Amino acid sequence: MSSDRHTPQSTAARRAHFMPDWPRAMDAELAAAYCSVSPNTLRKEGPKPVIIGKERKVWLRHQLDTWLDGLAGIAPPSAKTGEWDD
Repeated sequence: MSSDRHTPQSTAARRAHFMPDWPRAMDAELAAAYCSVSPNTLRKEGPKPVIIGKERKVWLRHQLDTWLDGLAGIAPPSAKTGEWDD
C-alpha cells in the first residue's frame, strides 16, 4: 500500500487556484505563488517591489513576467518594431 502525502498549500496558492486572472499588484506571498518560488526567494532574487504608501510592498505582474522571461532567456519585444527578437 503506497502512502500518499499531501503537502499543505500556502494560503496564497489556495487563493490563486480560484482566481480567473492574477491581480496586477501582489503581496510577497501571492507574487511568490505566481512565480512558483518561495517568498524568501522572491525577496532575494526577484524584482524590487513597488512601495505603496509608507510601507506596503507589492510586486507588479508585468515585472514578475519580465523577470521570469529574463531567467528563461526570452527577449522582450523590440521597442522599435514591436516584434519579438530572435
